[in-house]
Amino acid sequence: VGIFQSVSTGMTITGKNFMGKNMEITVVLNITATNRILQDEETGLPIFKSEGCEVILVSVKTNLPSNMMPNVVKKFLDSTLHKVLPGLMCPAIDAVLVYVNKKWANMNAPMPIGQMGTVKYVLTSIPSTTASYIQVDFSPVVQQQEGTTILLADDGEAPEFP
Repeated sequence: VGIFQSVSTGMTITGKNFMGKNMEITVVLNITATNRILQDEETGLPIFKSEGCEVILVSVKTNLPSNMMPNVVKKFLDSTLHKVLPGLMCPAIDAVLVYVNKKWANMNAPMPIGQMGTVKYVLTSIPSTTASYIQVDFSPVVQQQEGTTILLADDGEAPEFP
């Protein structure tokens, strides 16, 4: 179905408390999402897309003395963070995937092979995932300098290059 992604992170929110003193709220959280691997219709390259992002609060700490943090304020803080954090943190998952997807971009760009020509790779099937690996099948396309494609043998023999 997809690849499970989990990112553990933290952040500190700073500001002034109701008495005008510096206040810090330190939040530790886990961001989880399922990433599907698909084939881009325009380029034919594999791409990752995230689904079902969730943010789980692990801990919330503040520099305020505990007697200044009644349970009502703690509950309000928790509920506010639960509402705000997904919108702030789920784009981080997408940013990681944009970076990974850019790495695929060079896959189908022709790479020179000295004076002989070029080789590029094309997907032969839609990528598949299992619990332990991602399977991506590529086939090389080898072209001579003048653009003539060299057909590769299907029976495992090494192709003859000019």
